[in-house]
Amino acid sequence: DAASEGDADVHDSDYAPMLRAESILRDSSLNGFIIRSGYVYGGRSADIAALADSIKRSQKLPAGTEPASWIHEDDLAAAILALLETDDEVSGIEIINAAADSPCSPNDFAAALARSIGLSEPSYASDGFLSMFREKTLRDHLLARTNVIDSSRIREGLGWQPSHSSIESGLEATALVWRMKDALNPADSYTSYHDKAAEAIEAFAYDIALPEPVAAETPAAAMPAAAPKPAPVTAAAPAPSAGPTPWNEDDAKREERRLKALERKAKRAAKSAGG
Repeated sequence: DAASEGDADVHDSDYAPMLRAESILRDSSLNGFIIRSGYVYGGRSADIAALADSIKRSQKLPAGTEPASWIHEDDLAAAILALLETDDEVSGIEIINAAADSPCSPNDFAAALARSIGLSEPSYASDGFLSMFREKTLRDHLLARTNVIDSSRIREGLGWQPSHSSIESGLEATALVWRMKDALNPADSYTSYHDKAAEAIEAFAYDIALPEPVAAETPAAAMPAAAPKPAPVTAAAPAPSAGPTPWNEDDAKREERRLKALERKAKRAAKSAGG
């Protein structure tokens, strides 16, 4: 049966990394929802675009024959919006499933994708002799298991319904998005309109002097009286001199040395005259 939100989680399964991330949110003090959706596809999905390119190049695809739930990206966005706008009280973290009505295998999805772009059904790679020696990837595990979920809770509780209940409807919308991207030139949205701001800047005459700003006139009666200017301060005359400035210590020593030198010179002259 399809898995519901209350089913027990096997933490050692292929979804162990996702389950560990969910447990972190469950243990937090946040209030909100965890959405477990079907496999997401749409015109804005890089993975689906890569799958379409592989089909166009006639590459063999990895096979997956087990049923799985799918959801178009617009329907997943609508489910998120419904949860954001709900008036129900949310206590803690609640898990909500969201998927389209008709599960199909990955092989059936690839075949429907090929038809939506006008190509024949792709071929699928089979396990060769050396595949038993190759370690299985997460993609290999998911392609080999059933991944079907029951989304009746969000349908009945919030009235959400997928607009693309079948893979064919969702892939038609996917191909339409791709055709629109090929038909539109993104540059047109930048060159087809008149940039009035750029035109005004280009037409602005920078060499024209701007007028001086005009100050607002103040009534004469409201203007405060001007404060009187202070009188200039005249420097005081120097005090009268009381005589010559006394020598300082350096001048006295120099004079003493000069007098002693003159005395020694006189003694030498008198000695020379007497001898």
